[in-house]
Amino acid sequence: MYERSHLQLYRSIRRLHKNLPPAFRFMGNKYIRDEWDRHRSVLAAALPDPPSAVASTAELEPNADKVRTTFIAEWARYHNVMAEQVNSASRWEESVPKYGVNLESSKLDAMNDQQIGQLHALKQEVLKGGKE
Repeated sequence: MYERSHLQLYRSIRRLHKNLPPAFRFMGNKYIRDEWDRHRSVLAAALPDPPSAVASTAELEPNADKVRTTFIAEWARYHNVMAEQVNSASRWEESVPKYGVNLESSKLDAMNDQQIGQLHALKQEVLKGGKE
């Protein structure tokens, strides 16, 4: 598990993205920004202040702790994979380093229709970016 705060995790991932090719960096930064904005209310509940915001978020999201824990755990896993890939990629190699990992079938089976739609849109964006 990632031991730092969620804001430090966000910043660390953005720093890792600086090592990616420009198209990947742009797409990665946009994606992380969008995802963290979508989860802002759940992540805000983890902060100690203000107490009124914590109470209102808990009322709105009864599973906020589970969602927050899963969200941070998955992004921490992404951070660790990216850090390993960025550190192992040699800038002096003539071949282009590969980034990312294959999606586990169990994770794909657990996705709802909206998540599968988002994954498909991401795939289309990646394929479109490679053709331009």
